This record gives sequence, C-alpha cells and structure tokens, in this order.
Amino acid sequence: MPYPRVIPHSDGAGTIDAVGSGVAAAQIGERVFNYGGQSYRPFGTAAEWVAVPSKQAVRLPDKTSFEIGACLGIPGTTAHRAVFPLLALRPS
Repeated sequence: MPYPRVIPHSDGAGTIDAVGSGVAAAQIGERVFNYGGQSYRPFGTAAEWVAVPSKQAVRLPDKTSFEIGACLGIPGTTAHRAVFPLLALRPS
C-alpha cells in the first residue's frame, strides 16, 4: 500500500466545512456530493472528514438527500456507462 494507514471509500455527500487556497470561502456550507475520495490519498469517505480537490465536490440540489448524493459518483457513472451503450443498440 502506498500509505501506512488507509481509510477506504470513494463516494460521499455532505456539507463543505472548510476550503483551501484558491477556493471561494462562499462555498463553505454548500451541500455537495464527492467522488474519488480515497483515490491517490490515504483518507477516503469512510473517515469522518475528507478533503478532495474542489472539482470533485459537486453541488447537490437542496431536495436531494445526502444518501442519494453519495450514490452519484462511481455508482452513478457506472450506471450511466452501462445503460447508454444499451440505448444505442435499440432499433429506431
């Protein structure tokens, strides 16, 4: 393993608690889903807190629950890639 301790999982949802340099402070408090939480870093979304690049924290609509938001990253991408090729095979 590339790190002595790894906390797994890639996808999650929550509220932005803090931002790093180059990210607008106005994003603090924004509801987001994130993907790739544990990709190339030791702490994934099974941790209480996770830090990801800003492009991986995507605004979550107010009416969308965090449970649904946590399914939009890798599971949503997988579903999209599975369904859309099938649609292309349907006769017109």
